[in-house]
Amino acid sequence: MERCRTLEVNIISAENLEQVNLLSKMNVYAHVSVSADSKDGSRHEKPKQLIRTRPDRAGGRNPKWNSTFHFVVPHGATDDVVAGLSLRVLLRTGRALGGDRDVGEVTVPLSELLLASSSTADYDDHKPVSYQVRKPRRSENTNGAGTLNLSYKWSHQTQKIVEAPPVARNQEGEDGTGTAAAFLVMDCVTWGSIFLLA
Repeated sequence: MERCRTLEVNIISAENLEQVNLLSKMNVYAHVSVSADSKDGSRHEKPKQLIRTRPDRAGGRNPKWNSTFHFVVPHGATDDVVAGLSLRVLLRTGRALGGDRDVGEVTVPLSELLLASSSTADYDDHKPVSYQVRKPRRSENTNGAGTLNLSYKWSHQTQKIVEAPPVARNQEGEDGTGTAAAFLVMDCVTWGSIFLLA
């Protein structure tokens, strides 16, 4: 079995996001993925699987989710594969007309998260971090547009990849679908697959 490590990410909240809905309150949700950087670093390749939080219909520019995801990636901070992977959180909002709209995004290299964790001996606790939200890369102006708060931790153990439906469970175990999650065990070589917190 290939050696893998699990990255547990809790998407907690965001603050002071740009108001992109002119006529209605924003219902912000987060698309979360692990994706590979392109050769020239200008964009991200399409992720193996894209998952999302439920929209916060009350928070507006300051949404809260507290949704936890697990990503399984190759084990080892120096692996060439890991060096080319990033955690990407794309914030979007629903709209009554014209379809959903991008609010901003955060991209963090997995190697950065691994190095930060290696500086402490305590792998059991989540490490809280905050990142500036930037407008999507396709936008002409990518200046900051708020703050995203999340926490993460890496597992000690290596394991097979487990993949689940693309809906996040919150801390109460709700998944927003009313259906039970179906799990599929996969080979570890298929990086970037996700399973949800049971």
